[in-house]
Amino acid sequence: MNALDQVFEQCKNRVADQALYYELFLNTRFYIPTLDGQEPQVAPDGSLEDHISPVLLNAEGKSSIMLFDSEERLISWTNGAVGYASFLGHAVVALTPPHIHLAVNLGTRFHKEFVPDEI
Repeated sequence: MNALDQVFEQCKNRVADQALYYELFLNTRFYIPTLDGQEPQVAPDGSLEDHISPVLLNAEGKSSIMLFDSEERLISWTNGAVGYASFLGHAVVALTPPHIHLAVNLGTRFHKEFVPDEI
């Protein structure tokens, strides 16, 4: 269990702690599956250096970008068969179109979905 998981668990019991989760989310490095081939795209400063094409999950009338807080979780979800981009949560929020949802750690018990304007 990492720091984001711990704060996620804490927030389930104390709504007042949700700001801690948002702050940690904004400063966490995420790994995003992409359609751009097999080479990872990692920006050291957390910014998005080049345009990427994230894999979108379309379900229940909404589109979501999947974010994983470790390469291990990304590989587990994708079975290692996809390229990825990696950058900080604040860059994800700044660059995501307003109608797209964010799905954090899909497939784990720490899954969190952000609706567009939540952060």
